[in-house]
Amino acid sequence: MFCLFSTVSAADGDNVPGKKPAPPRVDVPNPEPPLADDGGGGGGGGVDDGAGDTRDPVREEKPGKPGKPGKPGPPRIAAKSPPVLLGTSGKFVILTKAGVSSVPPSVITGNVGVSPIAAAAMTGFGLTMDSSNNFSQSAQVTGKCFGADYASPTPSMLTTAISDMEAAYTDAAGRPPTSGAHINVGGGLITGMTLTAGVYTWGTDINFASDIYLKGSSKDNFLLQSTGNVIVGSGAKVIFINDGSNGRDDPGPSAANVVWQVAGYVDAGTTSALKGTFLVKTHAVFKTGASLLGRVLSQTACTLDSAVITASVRQGPPPVV
Repeated sequence: MFCLFSTVSAADGDNVPGKKPAPPRVDVPNPEPPLADDGGGGGGGGVDDGAGDTRDPVREEKPGKPGKPGKPGPPRIAAKSPPVLLGTSGKFVILTKAGVSSVPPSVITGNVGVSPIAAAAMTGFGLTMDSSNNFSQSAQVTGKCFGADYASPTPSMLTTAISDMEAAYTDAAGRPPTSGAHINVGGGLITGMTLTAGVYTWGTDINFASDIYLKGSSKDNFLLQSTGNVIVGSGAKVIFINDGSNGRDDPGPSAANVVWQVAGYVDAGTTSALKGTFLVKTHAVFKTGASLLGRVLSQTACTLDSAVITASVRQGPPPVV
């Protein structure tokens, strides 16, 4: 046995005659920040456990043929430190500044809010005002709908949530990539790729015509940054894979720990299935039958065409704090 974080020397008995030479020391890059879905009332994920990642930061080995060694996979680099907090914006499954429209029947699980625009910008929902005048309800929404022109304290609550949304966007956009290998992966064309935990950044659109895979555990965090747009093909899915690092019973990555920071717009193709919190500078469109397990926090508008949007909730036991 040897420790990857110990200094290897002859004094430690590693080069004693009759013994095989010890493997070379592996230097670990500085860990990167994890992400959080700070959603009060239903989100709650992405808590920094403060314990660090106990797995060896070495390359995963792909299985080889009998009698032949496997090929080394990409390096696995843990992402730990302060989370990206959504603050009170995490209380919403959809929060926008310029409105939300639905072509029925959309199915939304969680709260919907618009501000500073008035509630009239929530169209296609058939809203019914509650007797308190603080919120309205819709047959398409399992939750409450809030507009900036509703009775107090709703306006101030929404102003704070919008401010928190903008702060979260700025924080996420400012995170450095985990390593050079996490910059402009695939030139933005990531169809079929498997990404492990970390901070990825693209100076292009992120585009996938069919499925992509996020591989890790329920403790892992993913941040995907784009200075352009996120364009998803019809039927394309984000699929989670449990890497086994936290046990076989671990559910694998959690949508509450996946954040997309998008400087442009999001275009989710028909029947596509996405996961994660989308911090969007402009607008988000979910075409016919598209779905999202996560949140849409848009600084302009969100358009739904018979879409299914469900607030993300942490899976499995929370990390030890």
